Amino acid sequence: MSQALFCLGVLVLCAAVRKFPLLYGLALNLGMFCVGAGLSSWKASQVGCPWPSGKRVYTAVVTDYPRERARSWLLKLQITGAADARECVGQTVWLYVPSDTLLDSLEPGRVIAFRGRVEAPDNEGIEDGFDYAGYLRRNGVAGTLWVPSADWTVADMPVPDRLSWRSRRIRHLLLGFYEEWPFTPAARALVSAVTLGSKDLIDDETRLSFSASGASHVLAVSGLHVGIIYAVLGFLFPPFMNVGRRKWVKESLVMAALWAYAYMIGMPLSITRSLIMFLIISFCRCCGRESSSLNSLALAAILILAADPAGLYETGFQLSFSAVFFIVLLQPHINELLNPENRIVRYFWDIVTVSLAAQIGTAPIVLYSFGTFSTYFLVTNMVAMPLMFLTVLFSMLLWMVAPVPLLRLGVVHVLNLLCSILQKALAGITSLPHSVLNVSVDSLLPVVTAYVVILLLYGYVASRRSRFAVAAVGVLSAQTLLGAILVVKSVASLPLFS
Repeated sequence: MSQALFCLGVLVLCAAVRKFPLLYGLALNLGMFCVGAGLSSWKASQVGCPWPSGKRVYTAVVTDYPRERARSWLLKLQITGAADARECVGQTVWLYVPSDTLLDSLEPGRVIAFRGRVEAPDNEGIEDGFDYAGYLRRNGVAGTLWVPSADWTVADMPVPDRLSWRSRRIRHLLLGFYEEWPFTPAARALVSAVTLGSKDLIDDETRLSFSASGASHVLAVSGLHVGIIYAVLGFLFPPFMNVGRRKWVKESLVMAALWAYAYMIGMPLSITRSLIMFLIISFCRCCGRESSSLNSLALAAILILAADPAGLYETGFQLSFSAVFFIVLLQPHINELLNPENRIVRYFWDIVTVSLAAQIGTAPIVLYSFGTFSTYFLVTNMVAMPLMFLTVLFSMLLWMVAPVPLLRLGVVHVLNLLCSILQKALAGITSLPHSVLNVSVDSLLPVVTAYVVILLLYGYVASRRSRFAVAAVGVLSAQTLLGAILVVKSVASLPLFS
């Protein structure tokens, strides 16, 4: 109640200062922050319940396909019935069963009955300092448990179908086609990741190679893939569809196809953000007006966080939006440093400028979250981006020619070759000396400082006002002084100086 009254007060404040742009902007941002905090608090309050202390019998519906772990299978469930714990109905739990269990019949929408003791998430046994309990709660998981094969069974109970379950079934069906076609294991894993958003088949060695070389972003279905599909679909329409009201028909069909594709692969965060931006751009294009990329990005963030406020804490969300934000902000200024006339040189220069802008925007988060930095990221992107463009293009062609076995076989062989070249190239980059720098960032303060300095330097470059540069130097000096004080304090606390 108090939060609602506070938000109402902020809205009244926005209306009162509407004639003063600076105050109105501050009040509006404060209002958005309050709404987001309220939604996040409400969402968090819905996760969790007083689980019974002993073993109980539960019924639950399977919400996703089983995930294979090292020595078990992970089942994601939503409780539908609970003995002596009716307040826990509707909560999400992760159930682990032995790896020798047969799970062929389990798919989203099936109901299972199990007997066990559900425990609320905690960090017991986590040695690296990772907040595992917080991670589970942010993902809506209220409890976990492990049960032997004899303590659970599939129940024959009807449950109303859901769109999200249908989406997962469609993706599972499409992944089944990839298993039937003559892909190499490595190519099947990569093509599944970049076209259907499924990374389960990627082995640890490949993940390490992509991460160390700075190419992890190409494994996510994102703006690159949406842009390629958008361009190809737009090319299929005749030129007269670009005029008048026919443009609305064309753009509507293209966007409907893109949203249908996103639905089939489970609506991952990266593609949802891209589709919202493309939808706004498409609408403005039909209306004959310029669209603001930053406003489109902001609207995408607001809509995604309104649906899932906990998404703000996900590293994927942070990296995705920070990369696009700084590409929009910095890439045009970096691009002005050179103006090559040759088309090929221009193409690679564009890759360099986009890579630099994205790396500047994501480096603080990457260092804080992973503690590593890829030194050859420019070389990686100059190799990976063209190959990934061709991989996505031929993956689209594969589904077009899938009914013709001979053509399908030819496209599959091309994809096998492209994925092999990409893996070997990234492995070669990773093997170079000092390809990865390990930098530990244990506090959020350096991350915030880095972004403040970057934005101040951008303000100086964009406006040529020296006060921005002076402010950036001041922030850096304050951070350095604070770091020195902390070092002196930690040294003084050693037993030698006590």
